[in-house]
Amino acid sequence: MRTDSGKNEILRKYLETLCKCYSTGRFESLYPLLADDCVFESQWVLTPNVGKPAIVDYFQGKGATLRKNNCCPICTIVEFVGNVNTIKNAEVHLNGGEAQRASFGLWYPEGKLAMLMRQTMKDKTNGVIVDLQLDENDAISRIDLCMPELFNFKHFDGPFEIESEDEEDLDDNTIEAEIKRMIDESEEDFSELDDYISSHEDSYSGDLADFAFRAAIQSGNTEYVDQHADDFDLNDGDGYSTFLYETDDEEMQNFLMNHGAFKSWDDYEDCRFAMETVNGEILSFDSGFQQEVFKKYKDTYELSDERIAEIISNDIYDDESGRDVEDDLATIGVSVNDGEITFEDKCGDSGYELMELLEDLGWDCEFEGDSWKLETIGVYFIK
Repeated sequence: MRTDSGKNEILRKYLETLCKCYSTGRFESLYPLLADDCVFESQWVLTPNVGKPAIVDYFQGKGATLRKNNCCPICTIVEFVGNVNTIKNAEVHLNGGEAQRASFGLWYPEGKLAMLMRQTMKDKTNGVIVDLQLDENDAISRIDLCMPELFNFKHFDGPFEIESEDEEDLDDNTIEAEIKRMIDESEEDFSELDDYISSHEDSYSGDLADFAFRAAIQSGNTEYVDQHADDFDLNDGDGYSTFLYETDDEEMQNFLMNHGAFKSWDDYEDCRFAMETVNGEILSFDSGFQQEVFKKYKDTYELSDERIAEIISNDIYDDESGRDVEDDLATIGVSVNDGEITFEDKCGDSGYELMELLEDLGWDCEFEGDSWKLETIGVYFIK
């Protein structure tokens, strides 16, 4: 029985594609040819890969290994001769486990085309026959890796010239999937990923480097983010960083902020603000909050306005509260003159003292910097 010539012509085209994929370690052009329920099985592996996603994942890893080790095989198309190649005096294990010697052969359709790949490692050349099966829609339904000894075959076509422009026609989804895989598998050396981005950035519809950087943030690859953070304007939004919102992981967000990324003002809508100037002064923007702090200070340390005026006018230390009241009031921008309490526009000259006092009174203070606005070097977000 001979193979249908029409099917063989389709097979020839698919096999040429497969030859080029194995010869370059780039399998992206194979994926559209696979049926959704395709099965990939090897004689040397017990468990098959079932389904297009599993097979795509296999070839992505296989391609990366071939490229990394520079060990792509030589691939040609062969034509099966006859219907069976008998292997004589072979050792066969019966169901009971007993080994017997016998002759056996695998039946195959005469004239069918398949792929032969040869790979030489440590002066030893190994061969594999790759047999494809097509479904009624001419999609690849099976890929079988077999021993060449099971077949009689002759050379049909190949090896094939590899055209450099083959890689430029990949669609966005394929490029993105490969980048995500490389980010997940790379730990410190990203040279291959960087080369891949460079070779496909012209054919990608968007900013491929930006996609890779955001993908690294999403996957938690801090090493890649650290190596490439300086390549981007991290505060690419309206005064804030959109990169921070690629992840909910606080460790990654803090990592980006250490590289200078700013959160959006919307994240601090429940906070009050104070800013530290380059001169070390603290600007308090909310006089109502300033008075709230002063009231809580008095309540916490059981100080009345009269007692505070007495402490300031007599320049004494309040042993009962254990506080340097004059210094504390200067820190929150409150002055006392002739018994009259005044709330100043500026607080004390050391931001960390204000932060420590507010935290002593029960507030949480989170500091971020740097900013040139109003000659400030940072902001306290007070909850």
